[in-house]
Amino acid sequence: MNPLVCDIIGYTKKELIGQCARMLYPTQEDFEFVGKEKYRQIAEHGTGVVETRWQKKDGSIIDVLLASTPVDSKDLAKGVIFTTMDITERKQAEEELKQHREHLEELVKARTLELEDKNAELKRFNKLFIGREFRIKELRDKIKSL
Repeated sequence: MNPLVCDIIGYTKKELIGQCARMLYPTQEDFEFVGKEKYRQIAEHGTGVVETRWQKKDGSIIDVLLASTPVDSKDLAKGVIFTTMDITERKQAEEELKQHREHLEELVKARTLELEDKNAELKRFNKLFIGREFRIKELRDKIKSL
């Protein structure tokens, strides 16, 4: 067990050795997804890489990137070697960017509707103005004929 993993999740090496990896996942669904996806990728590519969530000893949830490679590709029972990276800050930055983009899209939509309304108003004004000009011309022609 790498001491850096222990630092990331708050458990000691002694607390982790011999334990089921399930203890690191906040839900059974997270645990099952990683198992299925990781081993599917290992079967297809020799290595599995997956983003997931881990629950630290203090109960907080972090986002991690896991990469797993079997010790012996012909015998998975011999275990896998995995690396992990805490990607919580990256995931938070991605979420902030997503929210910012959605906010900007809402502003663009609102401004587009506003411009469409102004354009419709200008078209109505233009029709009224053209109609007024025709009416003035008609009146001038009548005045001349009188």
